Amino acid sequence: MNADLSESFNSELILLGAATDADLAESATRLVRFLDQAPGVPLRDVAFTCSKKFPAEHKAVLAIVARTHADLRAR
Repeated sequence: MNADLSESFNSELILLGAATDADLAESATRLVRFLDQAPGVPLRDVAFTCSKKFPAEHKAVLAIVARTHADLRAR
């Protein structure tokens, strides 16, 4: 994401996708586990990595706008 744009909104767009709703729920669970294990990783890096692992063929999609790790977990 454009650094200037994300700083203007003070938030990041996190994209998760999977073939099924169940797989999407598992992806979200893995993301929360990762955040628990790596609390110092900038949210910007999490958003970037998730966007790079987001092929167009996903059937189930979750888009979350978050400001912090805690904000992301709560959503």
